[in-house]
Amino acid sequence: MFAVAFISLNLWLLSIGAKKCFQRFEEDNASFCSCDPAIEDRSLSTFSFLEALMLCSMRCSQTASCVAYNFFNATNQCQLFNQTLNKFSVLPGCQYFFKKEEQIKPMMINTDDELKEFYFNGENVPVAMNFPHANDWDIPDWLDLSGSMFVLAVKAYNRVLNGWHGYVPCL
Repeated sequence: MFAVAFISLNLWLLSIGAKKCFQRFEEDNASFCSCDPAIEDRSLSTFSFLEALMLCSMRCSQTASCVAYNFFNATNQCQLFNQTLNKFSVLPGCQYFFKKEEQIKPMMINTDDELKEFYFNGENVPVAMNFPHANDWDIPDWLDLSGSMFVLAVKAYNRVLNGWHGYVPCL
């Protein structure tokens, strides 16, 4: 999954880089499967293949110690692991997924005329400390973001329009 967002409003631009949650381990069209002891092993046979695969991925995402999982296509079996691959084998119908390293996403922001407030997922990002050009509409600032983005809130002031402007995208 590759996500890039570009948002433009009132001459300011936000651009968010890419993030991948899990990556399938395969080489030369061969899927590998972990033979390590699982921290959790469950059958999701009451669900369709795609529902079970999504539930397995979600379960691993919500388990703090989970860094990888096996998923068996025919039985919808889900195995969670708290370590990356040590022992593996090529097993037909088995897929191994692991968490990719979290990427830092650089974001460029430029407001017309002043950036007053900035929030990332509800957390205040101090403008004075992170945006040295907050009052210079012609010089953009960069901010490195990490983690999943759900909400950005920006409060900017435009002297020409004589007022406050804000935009809150939910991604």
